[in-house]
Amino acid sequence: MEQWPSLHPFPARMAPEIALKWIPTSTGLTLLDPMCGSGTAVRTAIAHGYESIGVDSDPLARLIARTAVSEFDEEVFLTTVQDIISDTTDALSHDMCPDVPPHASPKTKRSMQFWFDESNRKQLTALSARINSVQSSSLKDQLLVSMSRTIVTKRIGVSLGADISHSRPHRIYTEAPVRALVAFDKESRALARILGKRTPGSRPGAKATLLEGDARKLPLESASVDKVVTSPPYLTGIDYMRGHKLSLIWMGYDIDLLAELRASNIGSEIGLPIDSWSLVDTLANSLGEVNGLSHKMKLTLERYLRDMSQVVSEISRVTKQGSTIVLVLGNANVDGVFLDIAGTIERLAAAEGLNRMSVATRQIPNNRRYLPPPDTQREGKPLSKRLREEVVLVLKNER
Repeated sequence: MEQWPSLHPFPARMAPEIALKWIPTSTGLTLLDPMCGSGTAVRTAIAHGYESIGVDSDPLARLIARTAVSEFDEEVFLTTVQDIISDTTDALSHDMCPDVPPHASPKTKRSMQFWFDESNRKQLTALSARINSVQSSSLKDQLLVSMSRTIVTKRIGVSLGADISHSRPHRIYTEAPVRALVAFDKESRALARILGKRTPGSRPGAKATLLEGDARKLPLESASVDKVVTSPPYLTGIDYMRGHKLSLIWMGYDIDLLAELRASNIGSEIGLPIDSWSLVDTLANSLGEVNGLSHKMKLTLERYLRDMSQVVSEISRVTKQGSTIVLVLGNANVDGVFLDIAGTIERLAAAEGLNRMSVATRQIPNNRRYLPPPDTQREGKPLSKRLREEVVLVLKNER
Protein backbone atom coordinates (compact mmCIF):
# COMPACT_ATOMS: atom_id res chain seq x y z
CA MET A 1 0.00 0.00 0.00
CA GLU A 2 1.29 3.43 -0.90
CA GLN A 3 1.61 5.94 1.87
CA TRP A 4 -0.72 8.87 1.31
CA PRO A 5 -1.09 12.23 3.03
CA SER A 6 -3.07 12.53 6.22
CA LEU A 7 -6.70 13.54 5.67
CA HIS A 8 -6.67 15.93 8.58
CA PRO A 9 -4.16 17.31 11.08
CA PHE A 10 -4.02 14.88 13.97
CA PRO A 11 -1.52 15.09 16.83
CA ALA A 12 0.61 12.06 17.66
CA ARG A 13 -0.80 9.86 14.88
CA MET A 14 0.84 6.49 14.35
CA ALA A 15 3.74 6.56 11.89
CA PRO A 16 2.55 4.87 8.65
CA GLU A 17 5.79 2.90 8.35
CA ILE A 18 5.05 1.13 11.63
CA ALA A 19 1.62 0.05 10.43
CA LEU A 20 3.05 -1.13 7.12
CA LYS A 21 5.72 -3.22 8.82
CA TRP A 22 3.43 -5.00 11.27
CA ILE A 23 0.34 -5.46 9.10
CA PRO A 24 1.43 -7.79 6.27
CA THR A 25 -0.96 -9.01 3.60
CA SER A 26 -3.38 -11.61 4.92
CA THR A 27 -6.86 -13.03 4.45
CA GLY A 28 -9.54 -13.96 6.90
CA LEU A 29 -7.92 -12.41 9.97
CA THR A 30 -9.31 -9.73 12.28
CA LEU A 31 -7.12 -6.81 13.33
CA LEU A 32 -7.97 -4.41 16.15
CA ASP A 33 -6.71 -0.95 16.96
CA PRO A 34 -8.37 -0.22 20.32
CA MET A 35 -7.15 3.40 20.31
CA CYS A 36 -7.36 3.97 16.57
CA GLY A 37 -7.04 7.76 16.38
CA SER A 38 -7.25 8.94 12.78
CA GLY A 39 -7.18 5.37 11.49
CA THR A 40 -3.67 4.66 10.19
CA ALA A 41 -3.70 1.00 11.29
CA VAL A 42 -7.35 0.50 10.28
CA ARG A 43 -6.73 1.85 6.79
CA THR A 44 -3.59 -0.24 6.36
CA ALA A 45 -5.32 -3.38 7.58
CA ILE A 46 -8.25 -3.34 5.16
CA ALA A 47 -5.88 -2.60 2.28
CA HIS A 48 -4.01 -5.76 3.26
CA GLY A 49 -7.01 -8.05 3.50
CA TYR A 50 -8.02 -7.94 7.16
CA GLU A 51 -11.36 -7.42 8.78
CA SER A 52 -10.36 -4.30 10.66
CA ILE A 53 -11.88 -2.88 13.84
CA GLY A 54 -11.05 0.57 15.18
CA VAL A 55 -12.23 1.82 18.57
CA ASP A 56 -11.87 5.36 19.91
CA SER A 57 -13.67 7.69 22.31
CA ASP A 58 -12.74 10.87 20.39
CA PRO A 59 -15.56 11.83 17.97
CA LEU A 60 -13.19 13.69 15.64
CA ALA A 61 -10.82 10.72 15.49
CA ARG A 62 -13.65 8.39 14.50
CA LEU A 63 -14.87 10.88 11.89
CA ILE A 64 -11.42 11.04 10.26
CA ALA A 65 -10.98 7.26 10.44
CA ARG A 66 -14.40 6.61 8.87
CA THR A 67 -13.55 9.01 6.05
CA ALA A 68 -10.21 7.27 5.51
CA VAL A 69 -11.95 3.98 4.69
CA SER A 70 -15.12 5.26 3.00
CA GLU A 71 -16.05 5.18 -0.67
CA PHE A 72 -15.38 8.48 -2.43
CA ASP A 73 -17.08 9.99 -5.48
CA GLU A 74 -15.12 13.10 -6.38
CA GLU A 75 -17.74 14.54 -8.73
CA VAL A 76 -20.57 14.19 -6.22
CA PHE A 77 -18.40 15.54 -3.42
CA LEU A 78 -17.23 18.67 -5.25
CA THR A 79 -20.69 19.36 -6.67
CA THR A 80 -22.15 19.15 -3.17
CA VAL A 81 -19.46 21.49 -1.84
CA GLN A 82 -20.37 24.13 -4.43
CA ASP A 83 -24.09 23.71 -3.72
CA ILE A 84 -23.46 24.21 0.01
CA ILE A 85 -21.32 27.29 -0.61
CA SER A 86 -23.97 28.75 -2.93
CA ASP A 87 -26.82 28.10 -0.48
CA THR A 88 -24.82 29.49 2.44
CA THR A 89 -23.78 32.60 0.50
CA ASP A 90 -27.42 33.24 -0.40
CA ALA A 91 -28.55 32.84 3.21
CA LEU A 92 -25.81 35.19 4.41
CA SER A 93 -26.76 37.81 1.79
CA HIS A 94 -30.31 37.84 3.15
CA ASP A 95 -29.04 38.03 6.75
CA MET A 96 -30.71 34.71 7.54
CA CYS A 97 -27.86 33.16 9.55
CA PRO A 98 -27.60 33.39 13.35
CA ASP A 99 -24.07 33.90 14.65
CA VAL A 100 -24.23 30.71 16.75
CA PRO A 101 -26.40 27.59 16.39
CA PRO A 102 -29.70 28.18 18.24
CA HIS A 103 -29.60 24.71 19.84
CA ALA A 104 -26.14 25.21 21.40
CA SER A 105 -25.92 25.49 25.18
CA PRO A 106 -25.03 28.89 26.69
CA LYS A 107 -21.53 27.68 27.61
CA THR A 108 -20.97 26.28 24.11
CA LYS A 109 -22.09 29.59 22.61
CA ARG A 110 -19.64 31.47 24.83
CA SER A 111 -16.83 29.20 23.63
CA MET A 112 -17.79 29.88 20.01
CA GLN A 113 -17.82 33.62 20.67
CA PHE A 114 -14.42 33.49 22.33
CA TRP A 115 -12.68 31.49 19.59
CA PHE A 116 -14.42 32.78 16.43
CA ASP A 117 -15.24 36.24 15.12
CA GLU A 118 -18.85 37.14 14.26
CA SER A 119 -18.48 36.77 10.50
CA ASN A 120 -17.03 33.28 10.72
CA ARG A 121 -19.52 32.26 13.40
CA LYS A 122 -22.34 33.04 11.00
CA GLN A 123 -20.63 31.22 8.15
CA LEU A 124 -19.81 28.15 10.27
CA THR A 125 -23.34 28.04 11.69
CA ALA A 126 -24.78 28.05 8.19
CA LEU A 127 -22.20 25.56 6.87
CA SER A 128 -22.73 23.06 9.66
CA ALA A 129 -26.52 23.22 9.28
CA ARG A 130 -26.30 22.63 5.53
CA ILE A 131 -23.81 19.77 5.91
CA ASN A 132 -26.01 18.07 8.51
CA SER A 133 -28.89 18.04 6.03
CA VAL A 134 -26.91 15.78 3.64
CA GLN A 135 -28.47 12.30 3.56
CA SER A 136 -25.44 10.18 2.65
CA SER A 137 -23.50 9.40 5.84
CA SER A 138 -20.16 8.95 4.06
CA LEU A 139 -20.58 12.18 2.09
CA LYS A 140 -21.58 14.02 5.26
CA ASP A 141 -18.44 12.69 6.99
CA GLN A 142 -16.26 13.92 4.14
CA LEU A 143 -17.84 17.37 4.27
CA LEU A 144 -17.40 17.56 8.04
CA VAL A 145 -13.72 16.67 7.65
CA SER A 146 -13.38 19.53 5.16
CA MET A 147 -15.00 21.94 7.60
CA SER A 148 -12.82 20.68 10.44
CA ARG A 149 -9.69 21.20 8.34
CA THR A 150 -10.51 24.93 8.26
CA ILE A 151 -10.43 25.05 12.07
CA VAL A 152 -7.77 22.57 13.22
CA THR A 153 -4.70 24.29 11.81
CA LYS A 154 -1.26 25.36 12.97
CA ARG A 155 -1.77 29.10 12.51
CA ILE A 156 -3.83 30.22 9.50
CA GLY A 157 -7.43 29.11 9.98
CA VAL A 158 -10.94 30.38 10.56
CA SER A 159 -10.62 30.66 14.33
CA LEU A 160 -8.91 33.35 16.40
CA GLY A 161 -6.41 30.81 17.70
CA ALA A 162 -3.09 29.27 16.76
CA ASP A 163 -1.45 25.89 17.40
CA ILE A 164 -4.82 24.15 17.36
CA SER A 165 -3.51 21.21 15.30
CA HIS A 166 -1.04 20.46 18.10
CA SER A 167 -3.79 20.74 20.74
CA ARG A 168 -2.17 23.80 22.29
CA PRO A 169 -4.72 26.45 21.27
CA HIS A 170 -4.16 30.04 22.29
CA ARG A 171 -5.99 33.10 20.94
CA ILE A 172 -3.80 35.49 18.98
CA TYR A 173 -6.18 37.23 16.53
CA THR A 174 -8.99 39.73 16.90
CA GLU A 175 -10.18 38.78 13.41
CA ALA A 176 -9.56 35.43 11.73
CA PRO A 177 -7.01 35.38 8.88
CA VAL A 178 -9.46 33.72 6.45
CA ARG A 179 -13.20 33.52 5.92
CA ALA A 180 -14.91 30.19 6.57
CA LEU A 181 -16.53 29.78 3.14
CA VAL A 182 -13.28 30.51 1.32
CA ALA A 183 -11.38 28.10 3.55
CA PHE A 184 -14.09 25.41 3.19
CA ASP A 185 -13.81 25.60 -0.60
CA LYS A 186 -10.00 25.37 -0.47
CA GLU A 187 -9.88 22.55 2.08
CA SER A 188 -12.57 20.56 0.24
CA ARG A 189 -10.49 20.66 -2.93
CA ALA A 190 -7.41 19.59 -0.98
CA LEU A 191 -9.33 16.71 0.62
CA ALA A 192 -10.64 15.63 -2.78
CA ARG A 193 -7.07 15.46 -4.12
CA ILE A 194 -6.00 13.28 -1.19
CA LEU A 195 -8.99 10.95 -1.35
CA GLY A 196 -8.71 10.74 -5.12
CA LYS A 197 -5.12 9.50 -4.90
CA ARG A 198 -5.90 6.59 -2.64
CA THR A 199 -5.18 3.08 -3.75
CA PRO A 200 -8.25 0.79 -3.86
CA GLY A 201 -9.92 0.79 -0.48
CA SER A 202 -9.57 -2.88 0.42
CA ARG A 203 -8.93 -6.39 -0.79
CA PRO A 204 -11.94 -8.65 -1.49
CA GLY A 205 -13.59 -9.71 1.76
CA ALA A 206 -11.85 -7.06 3.85
CA LYS A 207 -13.92 -4.52 5.72
CA ALA A 208 -13.53 -1.85 8.39
CA THR A 209 -15.71 -1.21 11.43
CA LEU A 210 -15.28 1.96 13.50
CA LEU A 211 -16.76 1.85 16.99
CA GLU A 212 -17.27 4.40 19.72
CA GLY A 213 -15.71 2.91 22.80
CA ASP A 214 -13.08 2.84 25.49
CA ALA A 215 -9.96 0.67 25.30
CA ARG A 216 -10.38 -0.01 29.02
CA LYS A 217 -13.72 -1.72 28.34
CA LEU A 218 -13.81 -2.85 24.73
CA PRO A 219 -17.20 -3.52 23.08
CA LEU A 220 -15.95 -6.85 21.68
CA GLU A 221 -16.37 -10.53 22.44
CA SER A 222 -13.59 -12.47 24.15
CA ALA A 223 -11.04 -14.24 21.91
CA SER A 224 -12.41 -12.57 18.77
CA VAL A 225 -9.30 -10.79 17.48
CA ASP A 226 -6.24 -12.21 15.68
CA LYS A 227 -3.93 -9.20 15.92
CA VAL A 228 -3.63 -5.83 17.65
CA VAL A 229 -1.63 -2.84 16.41
CA THR A 230 -2.06 0.33 18.43
CA SER A 231 -0.33 3.38 19.90
CA PRO A 232 -1.68 4.30 23.34
CA PRO A 233 -1.52 7.93 24.50
CA TYR A 234 1.87 8.81 25.96
CA LEU A 235 2.19 9.91 29.56
CA THR A 236 3.71 13.26 28.53
CA GLY A 237 2.13 13.42 25.10
CA ILE A 238 -0.89 15.22 23.72
CA ASP A 239 -4.25 16.20 25.21
CA TYR A 240 -6.14 15.75 21.93
CA MET A 241 -9.44 17.22 23.04
CA ARG A 242 -8.02 20.67 23.79
CA GLY A 243 -7.79 21.34 20.07
CA HIS A 244 -10.49 19.01 18.77
CA LYS A 245 -13.25 20.70 20.78
CA LEU A 246 -12.94 23.83 18.61
CA SER A 247 -14.06 21.77 15.65
CA LEU A 248 -16.52 19.46 17.41
CA ILE A 249 -18.66 22.28 18.80
CA TRP A 250 -19.65 23.07 15.20
CA MET A 251 -20.79 19.48 14.74
CA GLY A 252 -23.33 19.70 17.55
CA TYR A 253 -21.21 18.53 20.50
CA ASP A 254 -21.74 20.31 23.81
CA ILE A 255 -18.65 21.88 25.38
CA ASP A 256 -19.42 20.41 28.82
CA LEU A 257 -19.78 16.90 27.41
CA LEU A 258 -16.45 17.30 25.61
CA ALA A 259 -14.86 18.43 28.88
CA GLU A 260 -16.17 15.30 30.60
CA LEU A 261 -14.80 13.15 27.80
CA ARG A 262 -11.45 14.90 28.02
CA ALA A 263 -11.26 14.30 31.77
CA SER A 264 -12.06 10.60 31.36
CA ASN A 265 -9.60 9.88 28.56
CA ILE A 266 -6.57 7.64 28.97
CA GLY A 267 -3.63 9.90 29.62
CA SER A 268 -5.75 12.52 31.39
CA GLU A 269 -3.76 14.80 33.70
CA ILE A 270 -6.45 14.38 36.35
CA GLY A 271 -4.60 12.10 38.73
CA LEU A 272 -5.65 9.39 41.16
CA PRO A 273 -4.69 9.11 44.83
CA ILE A 274 -1.68 7.10 45.89
CA ASP A 275 -3.19 4.51 48.21
CA SER A 276 -2.23 1.17 49.75
CA TRP A 277 -2.30 -0.60 46.37
CA SER A 278 -0.61 2.13 44.39
CA LEU A 279 0.84 0.98 41.07
CA VAL A 280 3.43 3.78 41.23
CA ASP A 281 4.88 2.17 44.36
CA THR A 282 4.33 -1.44 43.26
CA LEU A 283 6.05 -0.87 39.91
CA ALA A 284 8.76 1.51 41.13
CA ASN A 285 11.55 -0.92 40.23
CA SER A 286 10.36 -0.95 36.62
CA LEU A 287 9.58 2.75 36.37
CA GLY A 288 12.68 4.43 37.78
CA GLU A 289 13.34 6.96 40.55
CA VAL A 290 9.69 7.78 41.24
CA ASN A 291 10.54 9.46 44.54
CA GLY A 292 12.03 12.28 42.49
CA LEU A 293 8.64 13.10 40.97
CA SER A 294 6.42 15.92 42.15
CA HIS A 295 3.30 14.90 44.02
CA LYS A 296 1.11 16.04 41.11
CA MET A 297 3.14 13.98 38.65
CA LYS A 298 2.84 10.92 40.87
CA LEU A 299 -0.94 11.27 40.82
CA THR A 300 -0.96 11.62 37.03
CA LEU A 301 1.33 8.61 36.67
CA GLU A 302 -0.91 6.56 38.99
CA ARG A 303 -3.91 7.34 36.79
CA TYR A 304 -1.99 6.44 33.65
CA LEU A 305 -0.75 3.11 35.00
CA ARG A 306 -4.19 2.07 36.18
CA ASP A 307 -5.63 2.99 32.79
CA MET A 308 -2.95 1.02 30.95
CA SER A 309 -3.40 -1.95 33.29
CA GLN A 310 -7.04 -2.07 32.22
CA VAL A 311 -6.07 -1.66 28.55
CA VAL A 312 -3.68 -4.62 28.49
CA SER A 313 -6.21 -6.71 30.42
CA GLU A 314 -8.83 -5.98 27.78
CA ILE A 315 -6.39 -6.69 24.94
CA SER A 316 -5.63 -10.03 26.56
CA ARG A 317 -9.35 -10.79 26.84
CA VAL A 318 -10.32 -10.00 23.24
CA THR A 319 -7.31 -11.58 21.49
CA LYS A 320 -6.98 -15.25 20.66
CA GLN A 321 -4.25 -17.43 22.09
CA GLY A 322 -1.15 -16.99 19.96
CA SER A 323 -2.19 -13.52 18.76
CA THR A 324 0.43 -10.84 18.14
CA ILE A 325 0.05 -7.47 19.86
CA VAL A 326 2.09 -4.46 18.69
CA LEU A 327 2.21 -1.49 21.07
CA VAL A 328 3.90 1.77 20.05
CA LEU A 329 4.84 3.42 23.34
CA GLY A 330 6.68 6.46 24.62
CA ASN A 331 9.01 6.58 27.60
CA ALA A 332 9.05 9.81 29.57
CA ASN A 333 11.44 12.28 31.17
CA VAL A 334 9.62 14.44 33.70
CA ASP A 335 10.79 16.39 36.72
CA GLY A 336 14.32 15.35 35.71
CA VAL A 337 13.37 11.67 36.14
CA PHE A 338 13.49 9.11 33.34
CA LEU A 339 10.46 6.81 33.44
CA ASP A 340 10.64 3.46 31.67
CA ILE A 341 7.00 3.40 30.59
CA ALA A 342 7.52 0.69 27.97
CA GLY A 343 9.23 -1.65 30.42
CA THR A 344 6.50 -1.05 32.97
CA ILE A 345 3.69 -1.73 30.49
CA GLU A 346 5.55 -4.89 29.46
CA ARG A 347 5.38 -5.98 33.09
CA LEU A 348 1.66 -5.18 33.30
CA ALA A 349 1.08 -7.11 30.07
CA ALA A 350 2.99 -10.16 31.31
CA ALA A 351 0.61 -10.38 34.27
CA GLU A 352 -2.18 -10.78 31.69
CA GLY A 353 -0.42 -13.51 29.72
CA LEU A 354 0.97 -11.15 27.07
CA ASN A 355 4.67 -11.95 26.83
CA ARG A 356 7.38 -10.09 24.96
CA MET A 357 8.44 -11.31 21.53
CA SER A 358 10.61 -8.32 20.67
CA VAL A 359 11.27 -4.70 21.54
CA ALA A 360 12.88 -1.94 19.50
CA THR A 361 13.25 1.83 19.69
CA ARG A 362 12.93 4.41 16.94
CA GLN A 363 13.77 8.10 17.03
CA ILE A 364 10.92 10.49 16.31
CA PRO A 365 12.14 12.34 13.20
CA ASN A 366 12.08 16.11 13.64
CA ASN A 367 11.32 16.75 9.97
CA ARG A 368 8.28 14.48 9.96
CA ARG A 369 6.92 15.01 13.43
CA TYR A 370 3.35 14.17 14.26
CA LEU A 371 3.91 15.70 17.69
CA PRO A 372 4.57 19.41 18.33
CA PRO A 373 8.00 20.67 17.21
CA PRO A 374 10.87 19.84 19.57
CA ASP A 375 11.51 23.48 20.39
CA THR A 376 7.93 24.20 21.48
CA GLN A 377 8.20 26.24 24.67
CA ARG A 378 4.53 26.72 25.46
CA GLU A 379 2.90 24.82 28.27
CA GLY A 380 5.99 23.69 30.11
CA LYS A 381 9.24 22.09 29.07
CA PRO A 382 10.04 21.52 25.41
CA LEU A 383 8.63 18.23 24.20
CA SER A 384 12.06 17.05 23.09
CA LYS A 385 13.12 16.92 26.76
CA ARG A 386 10.13 14.75 27.57
CA LEU A 387 9.79 12.50 24.54
CA ARG A 388 12.54 11.75 22.00
CA GLU A 389 11.86 8.21 20.88
CA GLU A 390 9.18 5.59 20.51
CA VAL A 391 9.36 2.00 21.69
CA VAL A 392 7.76 -0.71 19.56
CA LEU A 393 6.87 -3.53 21.95
CA VAL A 394 5.67 -6.77 20.33
CA LEU A 395 3.81 -9.22 22.55
CA LYS A 396 2.22 -12.64 22.15
CA ASN A 397 -0.92 -13.82 23.90
CA GLU A 398 0.17 -17.01 25.63
CA ARG A 399 -2.71 -17.30 28.06
